[in-house]
Amino acid sequence: MKAILLQGNSQYDVLNTTTTFFSKAMSSYGIENIICNLNIVSAQEYLEIVKTFKPDFTISNNPICYLYDGITHHEYTNIPHIVRLGDHPYYHVGERALKNPNAKTVFTIAPQQIYVSAFEKLNVNRYSILNISPSTERFNIPFDNKIFPMVFFGSIMDPYKKVDELREKSENLYNLVNQFIQVIINKLSTELQLLEESIEIYFENFLKENLPLPESEIINISRTLFPIIDSFYRNFTRIIILQEFAETGLEMWIFSNGDAHQYFSKYPNVIIKPSVSYLDCINIIAQSKVALNVTPFFKTTHERISNALFNSTLLCSNEMEDLTTNHPNIKQSSLFYNLNSINHISETIKEIIQNKEKYNRMIELGREIATNNFSYEKYMSSLVDLYRNVI
Repeated sequence: MKAILLQGNSQYDVLNTTTTFFSKAMSSYGIENIICNLNIVSAQEYLEIVKTFKPDFTISNNPICYLYDGITHHEYTNIPHIVRLGDHPYYHVGERALKNPNAKTVFTIAPQQIYVSAFEKLNVNRYSILNISPSTERFNIPFDNKIFPMVFFGSIMDPYKKVDELREKSENLYNLVNQFIQVIINKLSTELQLLEESIEIYFENFLKENLPLPESEIINISRTLFPIIDSFYRNFTRIIILQEFAETGLEMWIFSNGDAHQYFSKYPNVIIKPSVSYLDCINIIAQSKVALNVTPFFKTTHERISNALFNSTLLCSNEMEDLTTNHPNIKQSSLFYNLNSINHISETIKEIIQNKEKYNRMIELGREIATNNFSYEKYMSSLVDLYRNVI
């Protein structure tokens, strides 16, 4: 079996780097492969490579593609292309390689079950959920040699930035979004629980209650405004969660560009550093006692989860119902918080990092869970099964 991996044309270093990891994993699994970086290999050069290499399929992180007078590379060559979505379908369906998401030459793999609703609303039927975010062990650093305390990686931006920018374009849409985010803020502050479903579901229910429009128009409005409400929820929850942890006095390093200093420079126990490359991120996680994950828009595993588990670091993450349901023993290896339990979890962290024996038991179980469930080998097995039986 042969495959071409597409790389490049992305602002995310993690996608370019994981493509390289993916290539190595494919080789280990027995799949011959080459990487074509769209920033280096031209569309015409790609066709020459295809003619010589004769791949069975191509694959990419997110729907990057070559275009030939508007025709995607998979339609032009009639070679199946697999899109591994990392983001919500609203960001990508209808774009680039997913211009026609139900074309017989393209298939989408998404990482979590809560995206099913979005696929159905977008009338996408050529997709599958594969909730394995693969990683691999790079380091196994003993507890005494870990030089960082708790670390967090991720962008931090003023939650209202995109909302305020909308006001310059449409006062009516701004008022609509602003009303909705007030509903979300009230819900979070009253219930002290992160949202149980994807943010667009709450938004579409809100729109139905306030706008007498057909379902199709509700979805169109939701999709148009989704980047704004998604950005608000991501950043708002990141800030309040990180502030809650900072208030407990835990020593924490935040690796982030954007507005992190605005929100966290007042805490003497918080050190703020610029964002780092994906490889450096893994290196730092491995050298840290605790890896703090704040991805309330994910209900299943994320690469930050598997990176912590594989690299012998205590994972502390927001509650992920699908993850803990599918892998219940992960609760014995890791800590999971919600808005109402951060103080308790912080005290538990302080206790665990003072108890080397307990710490080591937890990270050993975490590494075992990762090896059995989140390895590249397991992902490749599922990918090949999909290719043979579905794609």
